[in-house]
Amino acid sequence: SFIEIEKFPTPKNLNDLSTKINNFINDIPNVQNVCIGVAGFIDKKNKIIIKCPHIPFLKDLHIEDVLDIPMDSVSIEND
Repeated sequence: SFIEIEKFPTPKNLNDLSTKINNFINDIPNVQNVCIGVAGFIDKKNKIIIKCPHIPFLKDLHIEDVLDIPMDSVSIEND
């Protein structure tokens, strides 16, 4: 089950996105798993956003390049 769900306006760049997500995660005590929903094409196994039509700066992005938490606790899903 979900403990927290965060929705926010689309950031203007990758640095703003990274800051927003990491601040949210760090504000929740004892986070064990994180799931990121992405509208676009993803590679779930390798945790890569292949293409996100409305957010071009996410193209070919490895989630590990954005998050400051261990990757074994992260998953991505198509939103």
